[in-house]
Amino acid sequence: MKSRRPVAPAHLSPVARDEWARLAPVAAGLTPATARGFALLVELLANERAAAEIVAKEGVTVRSAAGTSKPNPAMRSLEIARAQAAPLLRLFGLLPAGPPRRADKDAAKQPVNGKSTWHGVLK
Repeated sequence: MKSRRPVAPAHLSPVARDEWARLAPVAAGLTPATARGFALLVELLANERAAAEIVAKEGVTVRSAAGTSKPNPAMRSLEIARAQAAPLLRLFGLLPAGPPRRADKDAAKQPVNGKSTWHGVLK
C-alpha cells in the first residue's frame, strides 16, 4: 500500500506554506514519517527568504550605534538558514549533488591546457 503524501501542517508560516505547496510535489521521500523534517526545511527556506529581503533592502553592512559600519545581522541569519537548509534540500532530492567527480586518482598529475598542474615540481 502506497503511503499518501502529507499535507502542510497548520502551524507553518504563510511563506513556509507557499514553499511546501511549491516543493512537496517534487520532493523525493516525502512521507508522513519525513513530514516533520520537510516542515523544518520549508520554515528554513521562509527564514532564508526573509533575511535575503532584509539584506537586499538594507545592504550587507549597516550603521552601528557609534556610527561605524558593521555587518548586517540579517547576513548571519541568511548564512545560517542556507547552511541548515542545504542538507535537507539534498535529503529530499531538491538540490543537485554537483558535477560528477573524476574517478582517476592521478587527476592532479594530468595536464591542463597542455601544462602540468604540478609545474614540473613533482614527477
